[in-house]
Amino acid sequence: MDELYAAKKNTHLAPLAELILASQQIAAQASEQWEFKSLAQIGREDFILFATIYDYSRWEDEAQKELAFYVTQFILNEVGEGLLFFVEGEDGRHRVARSGDKPYDFVRRLEAEEAVFGLRFTRTPTWASELFLGHENFEAYKLVWKDWSGISNAKYEACKNLRADAVIRETVRRMGSIPGFPSDGKVIDVSPDKHLTSAERDHVSPKLATLHAAAMRFWGNADRDDRGTHPRNADVAAWLIERGYSATLADKAVSIIRPEWAPSGRKPEE
Repeated sequence: MDELYAAKKNTHLAPLAELILASQQIAAQASEQWEFKSLAQIGREDFILFATIYDYSRWEDEAQKELAFYVTQFILNEVGEGLLFFVEGEDGRHRVARSGDKPYDFVRRLEAEEAVFGLRFTRTPTWASELFLGHENFEAYKLVWKDWSGISNAKYEACKNLRADAVIRETVRRMGSIPGFPSDGKVIDVSPDKHLTSAERDHVSPKLATLHAAAMRFWGNADRDDRGTHPRNADVAAWLIERGYSATLADKAVSIIRPEWAPSGRKPEE
């Protein structure tokens, strides 16, 4: 505590010391209901709630790295995992951030240049105060992607099914109509080997077309064996790899279109 109060006299370290000294108030804020919350505020709260400083003789350096981690932790998750960043529009209402929004372009540049790692903050930066998470989207993201710590064995299966269901719902939202799932949306039905016209390319990427074709192999009428079952996961993953997917991406794609609780060989009427 003496070191923290002494650090308040240091222009560079004062914001960091004041943040730590305000830990009780910030922890209380973390439990309040919210609709939109800035990355800066979430970073400060998570820093207070979860940061671990192992070397107290170098607390300033450790704390700067920890604060930077909690402020930037969602930058790598925003693309491809359904997490949305929001900005405050001119009308005072929040909208989804997009290319052209300066703080959003900045964090995408940080991610593209792999500059997220190794950052150090004594105070949360301006761009983190201008980017927000939405509560409903964040809760859905946590349901799907957060780890399983603290979940009892009795609740594991239920949580796993909820997670898989949420991933499927997100897949349907992104891809439109997939045989076997109710949806009003439509997907351009193209063969992955078909050359896409410019008009088609505006609606579906080659890899999305391939993923759609893979979904058809699971849920459609194609390629069932004599017992009326669908191909094995490994076979479809190999099929995707032959068409340009990496092994890791192919496995991830298969896990999305057929979650763990849908076993290989599932009969269509089930």
